[in-house]
Amino acid sequence: MRGLRKTGLIALISALASFGVLWGQKSQQISVRLTISLTGIGYKPETGCGYKGKDVPSDLTSLNDDDKLRLSFPSDGLLAVYRSACRPSLATIRSSDSKVREMEAWFVDPSTGKLVGTEAWPTAKRRWLNDRWDTQARIIPVQSGFLVHAGPFLYFYTFNREKKVQLPLDPDSRWAVKVVRPGSEIHLQEISDDESAVGRWLSSETLKQEHRQSEFAGITSASSKAAVTLLAHCLHIQPLSAKEYDLYCPASRDLGLPEFLNDSEVLAISGKSVVLLSLKSEKLWSREASSDHSIINDKISLRGNRFAILLRGRTTFDGTEVPKHKESVVVYDSEKRIQIFHSVVAGEFEVTDFALSPDGKALAVLKADNIQIYDLEN
Repeated sequence: MRGLRKTGLIALISALASFGVLWGQKSQQISVRLTISLTGIGYKPETGCGYKGKDVPSDLTSLNDDDKLRLSFPSDGLLAVYRSACRPSLATIRSSDSKVREMEAWFVDPSTGKLVGTEAWPTAKRRWLNDRWDTQARIIPVQSGFLVHAGPFLYFYTFNREKKVQLPLDPDSRWAVKVVRPGSEIHLQEISDDESAVGRWLSSETLKQEHRQSEFAGITSASSKAAVTLLAHCLHIQPLSAKEYDLYCPASRDLGLPEFLNDSEVLAISGKSVVLLSLKSEKLWSREASSDHSIINDKISLRGNRFAILLRGRTTFDGTEVPKHKESVVVYDSEKRIQIFHSVVAGEFEVTDFALSPDGKALAVLKADNIQIYDLEN
């Protein structure tokens, strides 16, 4: 009898150990595979469009523009580094905008770090602060290429940077693009001045409309069958041709911005927590930081199989400790629901941007003067 108890105890400990490995395994720190110098690819700092003052500006729309340097993986073998730039115009009308806006991009081979080409597009003044309401001056990866929202147009480019399709957009409306993972479709929302909105599902390659519906303005994500958004106290689903409903209304009101990983799962990331939900309102998995406002940015791979968060300390998140005034990028496998990587801790505000490749096998981290490439498969 004692032997049976001992055998059962060993079996229980083994099972608990296995469960801990699956749900609480601390990831490895993987060495940087490649460092790409920004000056080495021809990048030079510029003043940009962003408001430089410390007080509240008299023209609040000046806050909509940004000059942040950004990263995007148009494909697993192509990395884009891009920014919005502003230059003086010859405008003489007092009420007109006295800036000429342009988006500049440097395309790099992430396996070698070599520059493969540059592009520039004339852009318009952004109409809102965040990409929920306006994706002007953004490069957006899709399954068979990438999109560029520049000026009154949405362009589709192939992986070799050949422009194939150009879709005119009404300049009097705000336009926001959301990719429907894994990227064969996009959701294009048109927002009018009265805050009414129409969502259109388009083929990402032809930009031809497939479906449309009236929606809340500023949705956060779309699947092939629904849109999801953040309301005051709930995450809300608006399905195509079905009754809308509240997906998640936690008592804590700790609501993150929801994004579809696929047609059946939504990932909601706030400043403190990460929650994975089914469309039946089931909480499938969650993690929480030890302090508020610790998660300051997040990215999801195009296929939805990986996601990354940027942590700022002092905090502890799922076994990863980040000291005060330091930052760390943490990557999860969303299918296995395990942490697979956390970066070497960086200084506060040192990480400018980061991106996951479409297949989730590579991570690019943009710092002050370089880009670090990590291979996540090892």
